[in-house]
Amino acid sequence: MVRVSKTYKFSKATFENLVKHLLDIEEGKNQLLNEYFPEPNEERRDFEKLFDDYVIKVDNLVRNASISEEEHDVFPFVTIGSRVEVEDAESNEPYKFRIVTPYESTIENGDISYLSPMGKSLLLKKAGEKTEVNAPGGTYCYKIKAIKHPQ
Repeated sequence: MVRVSKTYKFSKATFENLVKHLLDIEEGKNQLLNEYFPEPNEERRDFEKLFDDYVIKVDNLVRNASISEEEHDVFPFVTIGSRVEVEDAESNEPYKFRIVTPYESTIENGDISYLSPMGKSLLLKKAGEKTEVNAPGGTYCYKIKAIKHPQ
């Protein structure tokens, strides 16, 4: 069975940022793991699997991208740098987040690290999917409404 990959259209700036992002995260993987997950335990293995899955999916996205003159900022799944609109499944309350690295120098309202419970649960999810977040304050369920990646 031959699997046909979907082609994604991005502006030149978005495509170049995506390629740079992929190179940066691959280069920084060991430093990140050693700094935030120094012990060889289940938490480190779980995060390493998520990280490796992330790299594979972003690499596939880059390989199946074409450059367009039009502005295209909608992504097929949540990436680091994405602006994500979610809705609380219980209260229907809307929230907007930007997924950032733990090294982000400029933190804005709504920024969450991809190492946080919320960040890890959103990473790689698609619009329309639901995700459960196990946070210190309890377990929360959100539906992803939209994913955008600013240039």
